[in-house]
Amino acid sequence: MRNLTVFDNQLTITSKQLCDIINMFREEEGNNTPKEHKNLMRDIRAELEVLANAGIDNGCNFELVDYIDSKGEKRPCYNITKAGAMSLLNKESAVVRYKTQQYIDVLERQLMAQVLPQSNNNNLIGINPYSNRLIRKNINQLRADDIPRYVNQVVEQAKDYKASDRLNTYELTRSALEDLLPTLTDSFDIEMVQAPLRKLNKLIENQKMYINRSRLGSSTKKINNLEQQLDEWIQYTEQLEQQLDNLTPQERVWTTLDYHPFSENYQYDKHYHITPAYRYWRNNFPRHLVPSREDYESYQNIDFNENICVEIKLVHMEKFDMSNFTKSLLDMLFNDILGVDDKIVTKIIPETVGYCDSYDEGQISFAIYNI
Repeated sequence: MRNLTVFDNQLTITSKQLCDIINMFREEEGNNTPKEHKNLMRDIRAELEVLANAGIDNGCNFELVDYIDSKGEKRPCYNITKAGAMSLLNKESAVVRYKTQQYIDVLERQLMAQVLPQSNNNNLIGINPYSNRLIRKNINQLRADDIPRYVNQVVEQAKDYKASDRLNTYELTRSALEDLLPTLTDSFDIEMVQAPLRKLNKLIENQKMYINRSRLGSSTKKINNLEQQLDEWIQYTEQLEQQLDNLTPQERVWTTLDYHPFSENYQYDKHYHITPAYRYWRNNFPRHLVPSREDYESYQNIDFNENICVEIKLVHMEKFDMSNFTKSLLDMLFNDILGVDDKIVTKIIPETVGYCDSYDEGQISFAIYNI
């Protein structure tokens, strides 16, 4: 495994190391033309220049540093975040993009293992007498945009606890977030804490109901059977909903991203400067999961010189109007990822297919075809 760096709770990789990984998977694919580090550096500088000219600050994804080459001489390179690495991979083949993404995901899981310490018995809360202090220490060390992911990991780990310890875990985490909230001033940071707080409040309410029901017990075997039938019915309806979500017209090829759409009302401030929230949304957009222009042209026979229709199905928070999501999504898909002017899109068919309680539960599905 190649050396990586953890900076400000983010996994970063140098441009030299990323170049080595790309060439490793190019060779596996049968591509004997290696990616030279100087060319990768040129690509980074070009991307930064284009974004700067558009008034977009993407410097948080690329930090100019030095490394020592085989001759012992100091050479320039970039420290690159995961989002930055994904944007550079757009020029690679689908195979290289996929394998590099999988490779980096493994490294990211190792990073999160450091962010979320675990005790020897794999039980962070409950019998651990330092759990409250540990949770607060972890939360205070995290950036606001890392807190939803941390809370998700705490919740996932708590599934293995007994009911009372699980409730205790949720309440301790909620208390730590409530104490952190008054110290925040940025509206985006506040939302990054409020979203997991809402999730924890719902989990705590459900857990208390479950504990109370367990204490009361079932008076008869018939009630037990009815509860089991209800659970089976809920599971059955969830499976049906999933199957319905997967049903699409035969001529459509859908791409689904577990990512909340962004409202155009929050893209720019009153001076038409890009907002921090929109910059974060763009930098972390899962562009590596979007088919390349070559894939659309080769496998779906799409002609980007002809009129395009885009069907969009969204799961989003209910406070937003669905009609405000299309602008940022089309700009990301066509202008940024596919390199095509989004004016070629002459028809848009948007649809809200569900609502969610938090940003990390949002979903974007889209299909592109000629008309």
